[in-house]
Amino acid sequence: LGRIKMKGPSKSGVFIYSNDVAALSSFYADLLEDARIVFSNHEIAVIRVPDGQLVIHAPDVGIYLTENEHQYRESAIKPFFTVGNIDAAKNLILERGGTAEQMIYRGPYFNVCNVSDPEGNVFMIREFF
Repeated sequence: LGRIKMKGPSKSGVFIYSNDVAALSSFYADLLEDARIVFSNHEIAVIRVPDGQLVIHAPDVGIYLTENEHQYRESAIKPFFTVGNIDAAKNLILERGGTAEQMIYRGPYFNVCNVSDPEGNVFMIREFF
């Protein structure tokens, strides 16, 4: 695990509660290009990604995350991440226990697909063309 010096906290990012901080932070670090885990312990992992941070955090006392297999955990906020190859990213997501919709939507400058991580958190991946 290489240490990357940061100039301070990111000005933007995504915060995800997780039942398994180590596994979920590894999932995102492997999926996202140029992502690096810059800090981690038993309750939090901070991942530097281009343009921001991804923070994976164990739930606070009183917050219960259901572990229903293959059930999306949607919210009103859906993060998106750019990947180099949408098909390769979908394959990695499926191999690591996440889900990926078959439908790929064409945007004005990119293709996009709805997916979920192994804990059911929904996000989008997109590939520029």
